[in-house]
Amino acid sequence: MNPVQSALPKGYSIGACLLAGLLAVSAVSSAHAATILVDDQFNDGGLTNGADPLDTAWTTTAGTLSVTSNALTQSATTFFAVKADTGATALTNGGANDSITLSLDLRATSNPGAADAGFRFGFSTATKTYLFHIGTGGTAPGGFKEFSSPDSISGGGATYTTSPTPGVAQSITNTAYHTFSMTITRSGASSLSFIATLDGTTYTSVTSNSISDFTFNRIILGEGGTAIPFAVDNVLVTQGTIPEPSTYAALVGLAALGLVAFKRSRSSH
Repeated sequence: MNPVQSALPKGYSIGACLLAGLLAVSAVSSAHAATILVDDQFNDGGLTNGADPLDTAWTTTAGTLSVTSNALTQSATTFFAVKADTGATALTNGGANDSITLSLDLRATSNPGAADAGFRFGFSTATKTYLFHIGTGGTAPGGFKEFSSPDSISGGGATYTTSPTPGVAQSITNTAYHTFSMTITRSGASSLSFIATLDGTTYTSVTSNSISDFTFNRIILGEGGTAIPFAVDNVLVTQGTIPEPSTYAALVGLAALGLVAFKRSRSSH
């Protein structure tokens, strides 16, 4: 008997092992793929989803919200929150790491100057709001914030330390477009982990606080302090499931075993 065949579990042929391995890798790839929940580029010029099911309806608590030059614009001069539904998106953590990601392009439509303000974006559950804060004018530090009420951009809650150090390269000081993203991942039975990027710089934070609500159903955008007008474009919300590293390694190992067995079998003939 071929020594490779004898190393396989009883009743499994080389071809079956190879097929199982390839199917396993395919399953990992499918699990890792993200589902698009919202993809709003504001091309229809409106604040509703119009004819595009991946658009979403936008509302605001202050100022004037509109679509100008295919971008969402906000003219508020006080605290405000802009929100849009994502659908009921639960992070189940059922043996895997469920995550939800918001990405967007943002620019200040007037020079921030020395305004001590800050743009905030993230998600709301039925009980809390989780946001990433970006300073404006170079004076307000950035970081991850949890507010103890839904659809909120301020109030009681927690601020989570980020790496790099909060306040470093986390501020908008011009009117150019900047690219941001924030991912929330369920990292345990009662915990979330956060990661955000600002123009290619990555900021991470992990909280082990007791969290009970893992269904994220709204996008929240807002600004605090001396608010400045801004434009937002290319809003994308995705949900994905990332297999545990040990699971991924096991599946990939199975595929590798099948491939090696197949090659050795061919070389022995």
